[in-house]
Amino acid sequence: MNPAIVPQNVLDDLSKFISSFSDLPHPLLIAQKFCLKYKEYGKQFGLPVIVDLVEQLIRNNS
Repeated sequence: MNPAIVPQNVLDDLSKFISSFSDLPHPLLIAQKFCLKYKEYGKQFGLPVIVDLVEQLIRNNS
């Protein structure tokens, strides 16, 4: 997934959301919780896109 199709504010919110976890669970669980908290992002981009972004952000921050 190319993060360029997702606005920077979504990436920023997702990064902040991921950083709130001290022990990172599975990316799918993070994405589901994110979509529940930010319903408009979940509707606009869908869970598969958010999961891909979570995986990329975790991988890039490792």
